[in-house]
Amino acid sequence: KNDKVSAYTALGEIRAVTKDAAESGKKGIVCVRPWFSYPEGDSVMFEELSDKNRKIKLIFSEYFGQFTTKELYSRGEKKVKEDLLELINEE
Repeated sequence: KNDKVSAYTALGEIRAVTKDAAESGKKGIVCVRPWFSYPEGDSVMFEELSDKNRKIKLIFSEYFGQFTTKELYSRGEKKVKEDLLELINEE
């Protein structure tokens, strides 16, 4: 069994704008540099990620646009990652 993994990093840096904060009316900017691990040599997975590159970026932008900066902080990093992974896997 091959336990080696590769990293898909072609998404680069994604900048997204958050929802307006009700109290201040200000938006925040979220910058992320996501990557995905996959079994080394799995060309099917690599091609699928490559083909869906733009859609994945859109998922990130739409997700962060649903929440204010404060709401994102209260969700926590773990929950945000879980949410995003679920949305991407639905694709």
